[in-house]
Amino acid sequence: MSIDYVAVGDSLTVGVGASFMSPGFVHRFACKMQSHYEEHVCPDIYAKSGITSEEVLSIFQQPTVMNRVKEAEIITITAGGNDLIDATKTYEEQQNQIVFIQALKKCCQNYKRILATIYDAKGKSNPFSIMILDLYNPFPQIPLAEKWIRAFNQHIHSYSSKPYVKIIPVYSLFRHHKQEYLSIDHVHPNDLGYQKMAQLLFEIEKKK
Repeated sequence: MSIDYVAVGDSLTVGVGASFMSPGFVHRFACKMQSHYEEHVCPDIYAKSGITSEEVLSIFQQPTVMNRVKEAEIITITAGGNDLIDATKTYEEQQNQIVFIQALKKCCQNYKRILATIYDAKGKSNPFSIMILDLYNPFPQIPLAEKWIRAFNQHIHSYSSKPYVKIIPVYSLFRHHKQEYLSIDHVHPNDLGYQKMAQLLFEIEKKK
């Protein structure tokens, strides 16, 4: 027996920030699931560093990916972080909050389409888990970044009422541990950060 797991997303799904030859949260989570359930778990990863939520949506729309999604019992998604990072950089240049409003609106639209795409692919299949990771704040020195990350996460958490959706509160996990959990670039998790993320995913998935 095996558990089909599809991981789609940005640099967090890639595992950027982990030390050389060390896995990100995806393989760590898969190992925990495999050990607990004594079933083979080999994740299919469709991810690229630096991509936006719109580009994550485009991954889900690829036929080869959708064929794997149809069979998946677990789907993890990381998206939106780069939208807000880009908005933060633009804000620092323009000092206009409209860039955050636009980024948030676009993220919300893309997430809505991502979920619709998954539901269309799954149809009336057996129960499955869509695990969406919310955003932590890598820019504590920018007050408005905190404001808009909270707004983004509020929207993401509204999806917890949707069928099969589980929101992973990475924001809360990292909130008081950024120095411990972030890598030298101060943006991506380090090995400990990814380990904590994997443990959180495992604990939430185990509750189903």
